[in-house]
Amino acid sequence: MNKPTYTIKPLYLGEMTRYEKSMHTFTFDYGVKMHSPYLAFLVQGDGKNILVDTGPKNLEVIKRYHSHVEADVPPEVHLLKVLEKHGLKPEDIDFIICTHLHWDHCQNNDCFPSKKVYTQKREVLYAINPVELHWYTYESPQCGLTPVWASAGTKLVVLDGDEEIIPGIEVFLTPGHTPGSQCVRVNTEDGYYLIAGDTVNIYENWEGNAKYHHVPAGIHVDLREYEETFKKMDKIDFKVILPGHDMKVLEHSVYPY
Repeated sequence: MNKPTYTIKPLYLGEMTRYEKSMHTFTFDYGVKMHSPYLAFLVQGDGKNILVDTGPKNLEVIKRYHSHVEADVPPEVHLLKVLEKHGLKPEDIDFIICTHLHWDHCQNNDCFPSKKVYTQKREVLYAINPVELHWYTYESPQCGLTPVWASAGTKLVVLDGDEEIIPGIEVFLTPGHTPGSQCVRVNTEDGYYLIAGDTVNIYENWEGNAKYHHVPAGIHVDLREYEETFKKMDKIDFKVILPGHDMKVLEHSVYPY
C-alpha cells in the first residue's frame, strides 16, 4: 500500500535581523551578521494539517526575556495570522511536532490547547532541568518562567527515538543541538523531504565547507552526539533538506515546487 503524500509550506514568523552567524556555524564566520528567519512548517495532505514547530510569540516577549536577539516580529506574522492567510483556524490543525523545545520553536503551542504535541523524551527531561546557560533558552522555571511547551499537559506525546507518527510522517532522533532534537521526514510526490529544525540551522550546516563535510550549529550540548547524528542523517533516505533558520527556505512557498 502506497503511503500518503504531503506538501510542505514554510511559514515566515519574523526574523533575527543581525544574528551572529557563528551561532549557526560553529567556529566559522565570527563577527558576520545575517538575517535569519523564525520558521514553522505547515504539512498538508491526506486530509490533514500538521504543524512542525510554532515559532516565537511576539516581539515584546523576545525583548523581555531574550534581549540579546535583535528581532523583527511584526504582529501580522504571528502564527495564527499566517495560518489565517492559508484559510486555517487553530481547530483545523490536527497535531504539532516540535523539532525541539527552545523558545523560538514552541512559544505558540498554547494557541492549540486541544492538540497533541509530539516531542522526544530526552528533550523533555533536559527542558525540565537544563544547565544554567540554557535556562532562558528553554524558559524554564529555574529563571522564574513557565515554559509554553508544558501547557500541552496530557496532550504532550513523548517519543523515545525514531518513530512513524502517521503514514508518511516520521521523526528521527538527532541529538547534538539539544539532547532530544528530532528531524521530521515527510513523504511527498517528489520523494522524502526532511524538516531538520536546528540540527541544520542553515544550508551550510548540511552542505559543509572546505574543512568539514557537515558543520554543527554554534549552539549545541554535545559535539560527539552531533557528529554521530550527522553520520546517521547521511544514511537517512531524503531528497531535500529544509533548515530551521535559513532565508533560502522562503524562496519557495511550497515544497515540492
